[in-house]
Amino acid sequence: MITIPDLDIIKQVLTNKDHLFTKFPLAVRSSKPVIGKGLVTTDGEEWALHRRIVNPAFHHEKLKV
Repeated sequence: MITIPDLDIIKQVLTNKDHLFTKFPLAVRSSKPVIGKGLVTTDGEEWALHRRIVNPAFHHEKLKV
């Protein structure tokens, strides 16, 4: 497990290098019943679909309001 406090690196991972980083399987299995299937608990194409769906909610203009 790696914790990354640098926002620029986190942005790179979340925007174009998600396929290089996998989620810890035990953490995913234990959290799915609580938080469901979403960005935190999915990978690959399913993750990309969820990311495209929620992306507009985090646009700079919407966050200013």
